[in-house]
Order: sequence, then C-alpha cells, then structure tokens
Amino acid sequence: MTKNKLAIAVLASAFAFGCASTSTEEQANLDRETTKLQLVERCDEIDGHLAHVSYAIDKVSNMFKSTQERQCKVLDEYRVLASEYADVVGFLDVNAGLNDEELRLAIAEFDQDKPEEEHIGPKVAAYQAAGDHIFQANIELTAQIALDVAELGIVAANNATDLAVETGIGTVTSLFKSDDEKSPLMQAWDDMNFRKELITDANTLIASDKATIDQLKELDQHIAGVSQ
Repeated sequence: MTKNKLAIAVLASAFAFGCASTSTEEQANLDRETTKLQLVERCDEIDGHLAHVSYAIDKVSNMFKSTQERQCKVLDEYRVLASEYADVVGFLDVNAGLNDEELRLAIAEFDQDKPEEEHIGPKVAAYQAAGDHIFQANIELTAQIALDVAELGIVAANNATDLAVETGIGTVTSLFKSDDEKSPLMQAWDDMNFRKELITDANTLIASDKATIDQLKELDQHIAGVSQ
C-alpha cells in the first residue's frame, strides 16, 4: 500500500464515521484504524529477500521472516474482524488499562439508554467468539516473538565487534549508507530488526484487545448487574 493510498484509506475511514464531532469510541476507532493501516502498509512493503551471511545468522533471519509472515496474516484477519465490530473495538481501545471500578463505570455509561441487545457485554462476547482463533494465534506468536528476540540477542553477542564497526559507532558516514553499500551482515541485522519492530507492534495491538476482553469476562457478573 503506497503512502497516498494509506492517506486515502484513513480519510475514507474518517468520512465513514461522519463529518460531525465523533464520540470517544469513534475517535479511538479512527486512531486505531490509522495504526492498523500503517502496520498493513509495513507488511506490504517489506522485502522478501534475505541477505546470505552464515548458517547461524541465516537461520535467525528465516525465523524472523516466518514469524513476520504469520503475524501479518493474523493482522490482516484482525483488521477485517475489527471493521465488522468497530463499536466494540472502539470501546476496548478507549477503556484499555482501566481498573475494575473505572471499567464498570465505562460499561454503565456505554449501556445507558440502550436496549439490552445493544449492551457492551453481549457485543464483546460476540466479538470474542468471532475472533477467538485470531487471539489464540496471536498468543502463540507472542511466544514465538520472545524466542526470535532471544536468538537476535545471541546474534548481537556473537557479532558485537563487526556490528559496532558496521553501525559506524563514532562515525557519521554510516548514516548515509544505502542498502547496496551495507555488508550482508548489516543488511541481515537491519532486516531482522525491522521485522522485529513490525511483529511486536502488530502483536501488541491485537493483544491489547484480548487483555481488556479478559478483564470484561472477569467482570461479567458486574456487567449484568449494571445492565439491569
């Protein structure tokens, strides 16, 4: 996705919510939609080519490539799901990190003057059921990311001197090197770190929904109580 297409997509999302002032949940959706589109763009733009360095480094590079491809696939499924449950995603995003009492008040405010079928509890339950396979895949990827990052640490430790020279510690010229001017080691290092940031950002975005859903499940009896 090009930057122009990204801008158009964000504007289209904003228009879809209306030109009037938006609610807190709608604004959260707009912000989250921008983040999702940026992550999708990064997935689309990433180069599939891997620099050949050595067996050990190539193995870690392939690990990150595999994890990134899996995470981007989960992200795309999540993007479709989130668009179908925009009000739920907005509620989860704007209320992430609240304590139990604050969350109960947020539930009561959301449910106020709404018919029972429009209350947030049933909506979240439907959202979780529809996206359970996505959240489970994301949890599995969280564990894989931890393994990949540990392997990256080993690469850094085993190649500390070469990486220090390649990154130009104490020099300015390294900042202006093109990819073609970088050694295979530096190309692989940059690629692994780019993929690490991408998969971590995408994984965290989806995991934040799951954390608030789990908190809501624990408050299920309270949801029922304030909804009556």
